Amino acid sequence: RLVIVKVQQKKKPLERAFFYASSPEEYYRRAEELVRRDVISKEGLGKARIEEYVLGQKFNANFQGWVLKDVFDDFDLLGFDDRKQTNLHGILGLPARDQMSLDTPVKNEEVGHYGLTMRESLKPLVYRAAERFRRICEKEYPPGIIGLFALQGAIAYDSEDPEQKRLEFYVFDVSPRIPGCPCVGPTSPEMRRLTLKYLGLLKEYGLEKVETPMDLPMLEIRYAADSNRLEETVT
Repeated sequence: RLVIVKVQQKKKPLERAFFYASSPEEYYRRAEELVRRDVISKEGLGKARIEEYVLGQKFNANFQGWVLKDVFDDFDLLGFDDRKQTNLHGILGLPARDQMSLDTPVKNEEVGHYGLTMRESLKPLVYRAAERFRRICEKEYPPGIIGLFALQGAIAYDSEDPEQKRLEFYVFDVSPRIPGCPCVGPTSPEMRRLTLKYLGLLKEYGLEKVETPMDLPMLEIRYAADSNRLEETVT
């Protein structure tokens, strides 16, 4: 199976150098090449994460998890985004012939985000994943995750479907985001729907709309403070 190996860069430990392999032989060959090029270290390689690579469109699904469920909800979907990375996206912008002629290690340093939308018929997959995540967090780390979070995953064909017709949302990482992905506010139709959903409460505080993801936890904290329930919103 194809895997992605996530290793800290030697000279920029906050960033990772990813590489791909479909066999142990390919893994060792590519790892040794990156060590030789001084992109990664052997120590960093020993701490690397190896994950099965999902062949599908990536989505960061952004959510607000509420703690005052009697006033707000369990959670709300804010919208989707994906990353722009250097030098990966520069290489992908080249024709395949020119990509093959390069002798440059691929790096995945995050430099920005862009907004995405998802087919309405696929959103239940994302909602189910978020609900499972919320329940597990409440069970294992009570009171659970509070505020903004993102499920980083991809929509791909379900590996358990022999006909490869059914789609599934595979989660490979979780991000507790403060203040949330900045591109979601101006690009996501979900944000406009949240304005309508919480319009009555927004008007109580002299607000007209939800503009950024950070508006939502601020709204809950303000309501909790005014209702003498602030202790419920912090850990």
